[in-house]
Amino acid sequence: MERFEGFFYNYYDTTTLERTSNFVSFVDSSWLTAGLMVVRMAFPELHERATRLIEQGNYGFFYDDVEQHMLAGLSHQLALTVRVRVRRPVHESRLAASSPSVKATHRRALVHDAAHLSSGRVLAVPDTQQSESENRSRASNRGGTLPLERDQIRTVLGGSMFEALMPTLLVNEQEYAQRSLGSNDEAHATIQRRYAFEELGYPVWGISPSATPGADRYAEYGVKVLGSRGYRAGVVTPHAAALALT
Repeated sequence: MERFEGFFYNYYDTTTLERTSNFVSFVDSSWLTAGLMVVRMAFPELHERATRLIEQGNYGFFYDDVEQHMLAGLSHQLALTVRVRVRRPVHESRLAASSPSVKATHRRALVHDAAHLSSGRVLAVPDTQQSESENRSRASNRGGTLPLERDQIRTVLGGSMFEALMPTLLVNEQEYAQRSLGSNDEAHATIQRRYAFEELGYPVWGISPSATPGADRYAEYGVKVLGSRGYRAGVVTPHAAALALT
């Protein structure tokens, strides 16, 4: 199948194998790389093939010299390449940091995005220190708007529930990065829970992009304060909530 800079395009015709999309995703390519790394460890007979696919990907192409972080992807058509800047730092793309094809500069950009090292991408979210039942009651009495003061939780901007926590399926960040990604994972789950209970009055939590109930389309949902450009509040998904079980 046709590739660009070693990466697969997002869509192909399954009968002809011709690409039907011009878009190459940094996030999806990162997941493929992570999957190939698992494959080559689990199946020695595929080690050489998986390694070749991993090493052919040029992750440096996604690096944005201006913003100094990785782009969400690129749209490539003939001689024109449109570089797609992220609407928010995409948490799940940190998986690419383990790829041998990611250079030191680009790895630092990923770490800065994900590990509290870039102060411009860190948000302090107020913590009311109230019980969840009290918060639901207060939010209901105030029409869903709750004054949040007292202590603060520091977390990296961006990422819905599944985007923030899916990498933990492959990497035990609470063990290997307790003071950075591990603590950020816990903070993200805490903010998700409090936002659902206190601000929205939901009985469940784990807001993530998903299919839209009652409509045949996919849309982004998340905690508003965690998105650098905000999120729409809406759908709680079981798969996203389950990621917080650890």
